[in-house]
Amino acid sequence: MNRFFLGLSFAALSLLPASAATVIFDNSSAHPGGSLTFGTASGPGPVTLSSGVIDEVTKIDGSIITFGVTGGCGPASAYGCLNMTTGSFIDQFTVGNTTTYRYNGGGSLQIDGTADGASGVLFSTVGFDGIITLNVNNLTQLASLSGTLNPGVLNPVLAAALGLSPTIPGGTDANSALQITITSGIGSGRPTTNSVQLSATSPVPEPASLGLMGAALILGGLARRKYFHR
Repeated sequence: MNRFFLGLSFAALSLLPASAATVIFDNSSAHPGGSLTFGTASGPGPVTLSSGVIDEVTKIDGSIITFGVTGGCGPASAYGCLNMTTGSFIDQFTVGNTTTYRYNGGGSLQIDGTADGASGVLFSTVGFDGIITLNVNNLTQLASLSGTLNPGVLNPVLAAALGLSPTIPGGTDANSALQITITSGIGSGRPTTNSVQLSATSPVPEPASLGLMGAALILGGLARRKYFHR
């Protein structure tokens, strides 16, 4: 009975999936910042964000862990820094008061700063997976940029502090995305909200480790059975 129970426990353990978590790099409303430029039909080019403020990173997976981010942008490098660019300009069209600008994927995105012992590059990816859109309200001059990110890499020290794998999947299904809200003019704007959302996983034991654990459990069960039959 003991051997069967322990073997069943090992089988269940080896099938446990990695747990999912959401990681968000963003800035509070009290700390806006950055400079955004974007191509238009009269001046084609990519979207480029320079020195977008990031002041915290949060992990959500049932519980919430938040670390402040410093050391990249802002007065005396008070905050972390988001820099990114998209692919080339595709087209634009206007419906009512809103003009939509579209850009190709690719480009790059990088977040730099210091967070809970991690410093330097906190997250990086080779840009975007698919089309990026920028919607501008021509009456209020408020705009919103959104796009889905390619796979990326989380700083290993920060990943360990958050209990996550450094490898971040990308694409629509993985829910890794960028959202920026700006006050805009024609071809430029100042970000008020910078948000990078990532879908991450907690590490799981490697197959070799699971095998060793299973062997230890089985041997332990055999030893216990032998002891009780003496």
